[in-house]
Amino acid sequence: AMMPAPSQAPASAPSLAPVSARSMSTIRHELRATDKLVARLTKKRTQLETQLVDAGADHEVLRTLGAELGVVVAELEAAEELWLALSDEAESRKA
Repeated sequence: AMMPAPSQAPASAPSLAPVSARSMSTIRHELRATDKLVARLTKKRTQLETQLVDAGADHEVLRTLGAELGVVVAELEAAEELWLALSDEAESRKA
């Protein structure tokens, strides 16, 4: 049987505008927003990992939580990459 996808929509990360189109204050704002997103996703990942341990041998719950964890981990990796790109851009603007 097909498992329905987790109903949670992907977290929205700030979109990367062309470098020349963003001011330093915009970059700082996006860095703060991305920082919050990384923190929220890290917390969610930890909660899901705890739930996986607590699920024991319930294969249906393990499958659902595992799928949700995969989505959260992918979103977290994307948010961390975005944070690094923004951080690099902010540093290059200072130079």
